Amino acid sequence: MYIKRLSIVLLVLLVSSTTMLVDAQKIFSFGVKAGYNMTLKRVQPISPSENPTFEIQHGFQNGFNVGIYGRIGRRFYLQPEVQYHYFAYNSQVPDASANAERKKYVVSTVDVPILVGYTLVDADMFKLRVMAGPRFSFNAGSTKPNSWSEFTESTRDTRIGLDCGLGFDVWRFNLDVRYNLFSDMYKLQTAEGIMQKGKVLNQFEISLGFRIFGRNVAKSRMSDY
Repeated sequence: MYIKRLSIVLLVLLVSSTTMLVDAQKIFSFGVKAGYNMTLKRVQPISPSENPTFEIQHGFQNGFNVGIYGRIGRRFYLQPEVQYHYFAYNSQVPDASANAERKKYVVSTVDVPILVGYTLVDADMFKLRVMAGPRFSFNAGSTKPNSWSEFTESTRDTRIGLDCGLGFDVWRFNLDVRYNLFSDMYKLQTAEGIMQKGKVLNQFEISLGFRIFGRNVAKSRMSDY
């Protein structure tokens, strides 16, 4: 809930300050991007349950992302994106005999990050940027709910998260390294119909982009064309 509220506040601030982010030269660029995303292993306790130690273990998750982005501004900038995210992993619930029933799970989403950033280093051929903002994620064909004897796991239709990270620009290429934080990516429901509170999902993302058109420097700096 805290992440949702903070994301909404950030979104309002981003929208209200858009005109302040665009300098007098109205610098705009557009490009494509693709990369790799990763989520570390985690354990989700399930309660109440007949077995007090009943828990679901999510394995290491890795996948890919592809999308498009736009960037408005120079020193301060606004960067909205549309991405397709895919990753797969195994879930398991160990029993008393140390055995585990494994089930493969695929998560497929369309994500819309809306980032505000600041360029720390603004050289002719190189830029170093920082960025942060809300991320809106929509289910786009994830695996149908997985069911165990004591609970059911499924992906939420919509989620709100936070993004933050660093960006590097060299000529027309840009490399972004980000940390994504989601508080409620999955729905976990016990056999008694009790909805479980999910643990925070920490996801790392690295993507390489290519600026198709536009510029991100002043007109006088012709070396960036």
